[in-house]
Order: sequence, then structure tokens, then C-alpha cells
Amino acid sequence: MSEKISRFLDDDLNYDETLGLLQVITEQPEMKDKLKRYAAVSHAMKTNDFLWVSTDFSMQINQEIQQTPVDGFLQINKKLLN
Repeated sequence: MSEKISRFLDDDLNYDETLGLLQVITEQPEMKDKLKRYAAVSHAMKTNDFLWVSTDFSMQINQEIQQTPVDGFLQINKKLLN
């Protein structure tokens, strides 16, 4: 689902995939929140504009980053630290 959200933000989904994703987002509040986070990150990466976000929002992004493994990178580094 994360890949579909990224592709959606890059305007890289076909019509049926877009409709399916939008249906999931409307049915699952956590997916709507994920879309908002991805959109903020995408915007920051593509522009030099600064967006003000609430402390709760930035804390949620930080938690998501901490909990999301990147091709095993986090698991490997955690083992090295222990």
C-alpha cells in the first residue's frame, strides 16, 4: 500500500488503481493519515518550501520512520548496537 501511495503522489497510477486507493483511504482513517505524511515528505523533497506542521504530526512521522525497516537496514543496525 505504501508503494501505491507513493505512485499516487507521483501521478503514476492508472485510473482503476487510483480509484481503488482512494476507496481504501476513505474507508481506513490510518491510510488517510499515511497519505498526509507521504504528501508532506514528497512536497519537502520536491521543493524548497517549508511547511509548518504540528508537533504531534512530526512525532508521528518520527515514530513511523523508526518503525519502518528499509531493506533490513534497521534490523542490521540494531544488532550492531546491541
